Amino acid sequence: MKKQICILSLLLLVIISLFACSEGEAQGKINKTGIVTEETRLYSDPGLKDSIAYVYQNDLVFVISKNSKGYYVQMPVMNIPPTEGFIPIDAVSFDTKLFTAANYGVLADVKTTLYNSPDINDVYSTSNGVVKILERKDNWILCGLKAGEGEKWVQADKIKYELEYIDYIDDKNSIFFPLKNR
Repeated sequence: MKKQICILSLLLLVIISLFACSEGEAQGKINKTGIVTEETRLYSDPGLKDSIAYVYQNDLVFVISKNSKGYYVQMPVMNIPPTEGFIPIDAVSFDTKLFTAANYGVLADVKTTLYNSPDINDVYSTSNGVVKILERKDNWILCGLKAGEGEKWVQADKIKYELEYIDYIDDKNSIFFPLKNR
């Protein structure tokens, strides 16, 4: 009898462990780039009730984690502090084939060459970081630069579509910005 109780207890523990692992994967850390598949809203709360911004089809997002209703994401960082919040699960895809239509990208090199026009001889300067994609023309992309630095052209092969998480600390208040309810 004791042997049967021990075996049943062990079996119950195994079942509980399996359930806990699958639940953790379903509601845990993601930490990768996704693309928004439909216009939606960004919410400040995990219950998706308090809308704080619009998110548009083909926007890239850095998906930090997942709960039962949404992904906790960081928008492409064009200004400090970065914008973070929750978006519905069904509004995000991780299919990298969709990324080439993205509204945002990242300059691939630390010093990516920028151009005044889609002409290899019309060099402006170099830059790095996230860009807003405004137009595609042949093998060129017109980009809106971070922090309102204007618009410049970049060769299409110098744009990548994988975002990185920016862990911003507001030095003035020494708190993590902007949401604490991840």
